[in-house]
Amino acid sequence: MLNKIGKLTWVEAMLLTALVGHYVPSVSAVLTSVKLPIKVFELEVPVLYVVPGSIVALLARIFRLHNGLANVFRIREHFDVSKILLPLSGAVGTSISIKKLREKRDVAMRKTFYAYASFDEPKVSKALVLSAIDTWTWYWALLELTFLLFITAAVLAFFKAFKPAIVISISAVLSSLVFLTVFRVCGRKAQYQVEEITSDTVRAAEIKREFAAL
Repeated sequence: MLNKIGKLTWVEAMLLTALVGHYVPSVSAVLTSVKLPIKVFELEVPVLYVVPGSIVALLARIFRLHNGLANVFRIREHFDVSKILLPLSGAVGTSISIKKLREKRDVAMRKTFYAYASFDEPKVSKALVLSAIDTWTWYWALLELTFLLFITAAVLAFFKAFKPAIVISISAVLSSLVFLTVFRVCGRKAQYQVEEITSDTVRAAEIKREFAAL
């Protein structure tokens, strides 16, 4: 998943670098100052068009940009609590406060959800787990794209390229709307997993005990 996100971010960062170069002559002059071409997807492009995107993608991969953004905006916390832990606790007949679920989120996810829907050895349908992971991959890639679009719009505005900055800002807003749609899709995938996990009475009893122990 992380490698796929990294590759997508790399391509996006290179394209956005080229876009800034197209609209900002001073940036274009720098990007074309070194004539050494390198091949990218069968196309030869000046090396400095590739370097910024590669640096951005590398840093995003090392520091897990999508994870940092998710923490800042509490995306994963909201999802884990509202789309997984609350439905899961309700399905096994346990009443537990949202506050406690937030406080114990990591432990609760590990002992109740991931104990049965992990990537390596899922106790439920692996196809269901892989489908959810694939959706999450595109979700996080879209989050990083949205972030890069806002950064690009800010860079264009800094160089007084206001018209393209407005267009990119609108694109970022549209990307955010798509992002919210995919969030709902992820929620449905989680619902299917919760339903399959709790369809087994033994698993349901084990999960109930884990919630009671929190």
